Amino acid sequence: MFERGFTLIELLIGLAVVGVLLALGVPLVQDAFVNARLKAAATAFSSGIQYARSQAVSGNETVWFRQQPAGSLGWQVVLPKNDARQLVSDPSKLRDQDEVIQERAAGESGSSSVTVGFVGTPFTRIEFNGLGRANFVGGGAVGEYRISNPTHGACVDAGGPVRCLNIAISQGGQVRLCDPAVTDSADTRHC
Repeated sequence: MFERGFTLIELLIGLAVVGVLLALGVPLVQDAFVNARLKAAATAFSSGIQYARSQAVSGNETVWFRQQPAGSLGWQVVLPKNDARQLVSDPSKLRDQDEVIQERAAGESGSSSVTVGFVGTPFTRIEFNGLGRANFVGGGAVGEYRISNPTHGACVDAGGPVRCLNIAISQGGQVRLCDPAVTDSADTRHC
């Protein structure tokens, strides 16, 4: 008569194999979560920029996008002072001061370690005109943000484990996410 089950040695070998697999897999899963949080933050930030542009085009007027505070994931979409226009919040009054029409607090992204920097010349805000064209106040002809997570390491293009993303904004107002680690210019993710 045979008894069913495992011997102690078989159980120990099985546990050792599981332990090795976990030790190898956990860092990969952590990197995947870090990269997913970074991509979500970059997408939310670029959505704010696209919203500002769409408001400029639909209202045929200048709309600003600015980081609030600088260097964070927080942002504001602002209608600048214009005594000839009404407030969005109260159409019975004229817009005698800048009006914030949408904002996102820096902590809303859920990842306090994600930061926003500039690629190239820094600028204070983006002004979209009624045609959707972008002007980078205090900056150059084009604007580009770098979304990174320095707490978890350097970007892939600098030899680190974090897949950082750039948000490129053209003078024409086109906003797109791109990956600075992609070197093939035929790849649509290329910056």
